[in-house]
Amino acid sequence: PRDQLANDHAAAVHRSRWLALGAFALLAMATQILWLTFAAVTPQTADHLGVSDGAVGDLAVINAAFFVLLAIPAGRWMDRSYTRALSAGAIFTALGAIVRALGPDSFAIILIGQAIMSIGQPLVLNATTKIAARHFPPAEQTAAISIASGSQFVGILIAVLTSSWLVDTGGFSLLLNVYAAIATLAAVLV
Repeated sequence: PRDQLANDHAAAVHRSRWLALGAFALLAMATQILWLTFAAVTPQTADHLGVSDGAVGDLAVINAAFFVLLAIPAGRWMDRSYTRALSAGAIFTALGAIVRALGPDSFAIILIGQAIMSIGQPLVLNATTKIAARHFPPAEQTAAISIASGSQFVGILIAVLTSSWLVDTGGFSLLLNVYAAIATLAAVLV
């Protein structure tokens, strides 16, 4: 019975592998969108929030700093408890995005949201190879890793290509709400 349960679980995971990868790719994409939200609209963000361009740049630096500090502990946690670590990464990512959306006119609130979201990024991105190894047969693992890694660059492109348009269309509230919706959807799917 124990072997049968393991085989049943492996078959179920195997069948749902593309859905798992799609959800993960959306989440990895969201981390990059959130990281670079203000890159294409730095001067507008500085004017809107009443801060310097450098302070707006610091919002992106937070992600890099948190990644450097948390990458190894996040990787260790991922090795010990993949599901919990990835779930935590998804929750921190969505929660940070939601906090930012709650205060589109406050640098302090956006900074807090950025910090929360930055905690999730190493938990998510450290799962790139783990999701492939866990859900895909060896012959498909390279393709799965490529898709997951490529989704990060799609997120970068989305942030750079849509931030200005979203701000012009509906202001910073629309920008942060749309990006929070993407992150929340991704977190729920993961």
